[in-house]
Amino acid sequence: VAFGASFLVTMELLSRATTRLREEASTDPLTGLLNRKGLERAAAPLIAAGSTGRIPVAVLHFDLDEFKSVNDRSGHLAGDRILTGLADAWRELVREGDVLARIGGDEFVAVLPDLKREDAEEMCERLREASPIDWSAGLGMVGPGDTLEDCLARADVGLYEEKARKSTDRGDNGRLA
Repeated sequence: VAFGASFLVTMELLSRATTRLREEASTDPLTGLLNRKGLERAAAPLIAAGSTGRIPVAVLHFDLDEFKSVNDRSGHLAGDRILTGLADAWRELVREGDVLARIGGDEFVAVLPDLKREDAEEMCERLREASPIDWSAGLGMVGPGDTLEDCLARADVGLYEEKARKSTDRGDNGRLA
């Protein structure tokens, strides 16, 4: 009986440790959002549903503008506070079932199922209003046979177009006019 109870306790502890390690492997430690690996796993069924045309699925790719200058001017702790504040604010705005991830230093992705382009653009504006720092974004709608990478590639086009527009609007001091 003691061996059986010990075995069950050991199995439970191993199960919990495995779950915790899996979560840590797919979660960004600073913001608590999914990382790229977690994004790929969580977005896969949504992208699949969107690629068959069952539901519309939007993919937003965000990149913070001039974030390096925040770290250079105010330090990495200030930059970390911006990232965590942004993640917290966005977490409040996305719907249950939406996927939000930090995939790089100052890059984020949101996968938004059951949103048409216009609704995704509105969500993007709500996220922008909740942000303490300016950022650029691109939107890619999931199409037939698409993968997450296909959608991110389309979203990147919009993101870099927005960055280019902002760069032409800058004055001599490098700041937005």
